[in-house]
Amino acid sequence: MVGSPFDLVDANRNARTGPQHLLAAFSRDIQRYAAHAIDRPMVLATIPWPDRMPDSALRRYRQLAQSCSLVAVFGCDLPADVGAGIVGIPLAADDSLCSQWALIALGSHTAFALIAREHPDNAAVPYGDRPFTFAMTTDRSRVAAAAASLLSRIP
Repeated sequence: MVGSPFDLVDANRNARTGPQHLLAAFSRDIQRYAAHAIDRPMVLATIPWPDRMPDSALRRYRQLAQSCSLVAVFGCDLPADVGAGIVGIPLAADDSLCSQWALIALGSHTAFALIAREHPDNAAVPYGDRPFTFAMTTDRSRVAAAAASLLSRIP
């Protein structure tokens, strides 16, 4: 079993570096697709900084919970009650997922994953511009493996 979705990223072939605001745009695209997908995919997300999650992002997850089969959000010190229909999974501060940003949408006809890890030296970089190493994939087997690594953490 893979420890986290980022463990699936092939750093030599698929990973790129990009700023946080680019990942936010990619995330919104995946969320929009999942919201309108006919197969009601499950949506799994890891949030590096739940305390900084914008209200608009939380609203999108609540809307996804109305149309998707499962919406689960993982985050460091995340409250278990994130909102109606959302499964909130709080993580310990030392969990490797706390520095990762993943958004996975998986259904019978849907397979998208954005998987990223924050650079360790981001403390001085302004919020929004922080660099991440990331990969995106629509390869069903990789998306399913990333989803399995998160699903195994749901009690």
